[in-house]
Amino acid sequence: MVETPCPGCRRPVKARDDQVGRRVKCSKCGTRFPVPADARDVLDFADAPPRRRRTRLGQKLLAALFLAGAAGGAVGLAFLVLHVKPLPEQPVAAPAEPEAPPVVAEAPHPEKARPAPAAKASPVPKLTRIPAGREFALRPPNDPPELVQAPATVLGLDVPFAAARRVFPPAHRDADPAVLWESRPAFQGVGRKLTLGLFSPQTGGRVGAVQFDADPGDPVCDLSADGTRFAAVVGRRVTAWEVKTGAKLLDGFDPYADRPRNRPPVITGLAFAGPPDRLAVVDAAGGVLVWEVASKRLVGEFTPPGPAFGPAVVGAGPGRGAVAVAARGGVFSANLRGGVAGTRLADLGDGVGRPLAVAGSAGGKVAVAFETAGPKPEQLVALLRPDGNHPAYRWPAGVGEPVSAGWCGETVAAFGTTTGAAVWFEAEGDSFRPLAVARVPGDKALHAPADDHWSLLPGPDGKAVLVGYAMPPQGLVDPLEAGPARPAVTLRLDSRGLFR
Repeated sequence: MVETPCPGCRRPVKARDDQVGRRVKCSKCGTRFPVPADARDVLDFADAPPRRRRTRLGQKLLAALFLAGAAGGAVGLAFLVLHVKPLPEQPVAAPAEPEAPPVVAEAPHPEKARPAPAAKASPVPKLTRIPAGREFALRPPNDPPELVQAPATVLGLDVPFAAARRVFPPAHRDADPAVLWESRPAFQGVGRKLTLGLFSPQTGGRVGAVQFDADPGDPVCDLSADGTRFAAVVGRRVTAWEVKTGAKLLDGFDPYADRPRNRPPVITGLAFAGPPDRLAVVDAAGGVLVWEVASKRLVGEFTPPGPAFGPAVVGAGPGRGAVAVAARGGVFSANLRGGVAGTRLADLGDGVGRPLAVAGSAGGKVAVAFETAGPKPEQLVALLRPDGNHPAYRWPAGVGEPVSAGWCGETVAAFGTTTGAAVWFEAEGDSFRPLAVARVPGDKALHAPADDHWSLLPGPDGKAVLVGYAMPPQGLVDPLEAGPARPAVTLRLDSRGLFR
């Protein structure tokens, strides 16, 4: 037998040796999770050899031997230390609770996949505000500007920049980037169409496209990590396409059709989860449903605990195996592979207003920007790390409000703003600190981090130019080195390069 803590309620769960690597169900809270390979070996009564019951005389002899061993002092202590097997490391420290009996795992039903219940709330660390003397301050650019780094990729696209609504960078260096733009504006409130175009990373030529009717505003949509599938919300329903052929995989699909409700929930996020055949749907309260596209089968469900207030913000990581959801006064990570299991990563503190942007990295880091409530709200940006240490900075003034977030690998967290600026934070190792603010001509740009940082910029003829920069930028001064606080660097970003 092996034993491992349940990720939902933290109770110890026992499983058979042949269940290692397979999914089991906690009979206490119902959470389904795979038994890790490093689960702790335990001796179960079913595995133990038969033994004699101790008599009262035997118990007295054992007590005497124990007292004699205690008199041995350091020798006895060393023996115990050498023979105690350490428990698995817990990701978040929880307050001491009375010892509970272990919970035995239940094997999942082989035919029917039942949604996982909501994760139970547990105390998690709050954010650590950076002291006022080390907050984000900006240093103006040089005059005349000095070239810091040339772009790694420049692609001229046959897309009017003014009509562009979103850019999807290549998730891998050999994948195709995509741009979503308004191909036909609405006339008297009707007839609006959007087009998603897939472009060659070598030539900039279009290699696939889909067009669809669209609601007003920016659509809720996502492109699969391999660039083959695209999904969008139109009229509270979901449609999905095969991009290169234009074939519809879902057509006006209602993910809440079998739910009792007064009105359909507002969908605030879509994310292709793991395999491109799985699609996660996130509602305004932070609830996550994962659907299998081909069979329209519900794979799993996660509902964050706590009262719902304000719209949820969702961000899929580059690995596409999890989504980060900012909702209900906290940030949650919903693991979408296999079944669905959610973890509360951090509380955003008292008086939380509205989440602004959130993104998860493939390695488990999460960057989040949000606004506090109250008569004098302020905007904060924080890094949520698996070790529970969550540093937070006040958002820099004068660069616009954060509207998008992403990761350049595991080392740079990037935010796009309402003024077209890109705000970069270094997040390598244990550090999290302001790195630079990159401004763009005319304060107009769309940003989308991946392995590189991608920006969609206006070209000289009004067409869009897709530019990729390797991260982190070369030659930037460490803004928070030992001693007095150093201001972060202000850069100018265009299709010719990064200028300081």
